Amino acid sequence: MIGVLIGDMFIDFTNTEILCPDCKKDYRDKAEQVTNRINKNKSWVTKLNCECGTRFSITVDMQGDFQTFK
Repeated sequence: MIGVLIGDMFIDFTNTEILCPDCKKDYRDKAEQVTNRINKNKSWVTKLNCECGTRFSITVDMQGDFQTFK
């Protein structure tokens, strides 16, 4: 996470990069679709299907970065 302090405001820029745990294909969450799916779930986890055929789980760590696992 990268942050900037401007006056009394703190603006943070979270990492929008999601990597497949198998093929390392890079997915970007610029429209915040994956983030919204994570926030809706009580478990704070969602799943994504990669083009390589792998289905993997995604969550957000305490720094605001995506973490993937199978």
